[in-house]
Amino acid sequence: MINLQNLKNLISKNPKHPTTDDFIEIHKGLEGYLRRSLFIGLRLNGVKYETSVDVIKMSYLNNRDLLKKTIELITQGTKTLVDFENHNPDLKELENLLFDFTSIYRNRVVHGVYDRINDQTELRYCYYIDKFFIEEFESTLISLGFKSAFNKPKDWGAKRTISSELFNQVIKRLSLGKITKAPRGIIFVQNSIALTKYNGKV
Repeated sequence: MINLQNLKNLISKNPKHPTTDDFIEIHKGLEGYLRRSLFIGLRLNGVKYETSVDVIKMSYLNNRDLLKKTIELITQGTKTLVDFENHNPDLKELENLLFDFTSIYRNRVVHGVYDRINDQTELRYCYYIDKFFIEEFESTLISLGFKSAFNKPKDWGAKRTISSELFNQVIKRLSLGKITKAPRGIIFVQNSIALTKYNGKV
């Protein structure tokens, strides 16, 4: 999971001329922030620490569904995304831009459509929309009477859990989407590479 101090340091930056790498870094930070919030929500809903970590690593929801599910779990069903949007119109605007602007640019860079974003205006907006979204989500949590996503789950009231609930059961019970494909083990990879002309070159 994302290192919280690194994330705090990241969102404290205000680059005048952000680079494409800066944008990808803040976007990664935003997604890590949402998964940190989801982790707290899982712990509040009785999921063991180790199982919560596995869920964060291996479950998949698109970012809009992830945001909805995170709010549902972190507020223990007392608030929805609509409640957050109504409470903070700035958050709603930034959320729309996150899905309809910055995420599209992120995908184009990460999937090799763009080597980098050349338009400095577009790049600045990409960077700062992501940064401001984190700030507004945090401020909305606080103003609605919740803790910060930077707090520990126990600060939120999560208790130590000794549940024997399995990963698949958690995914089903909490409707956490699909399970992502796990990477092959390194022994399998090494043995497969050994069958090619690249044997011994890695």
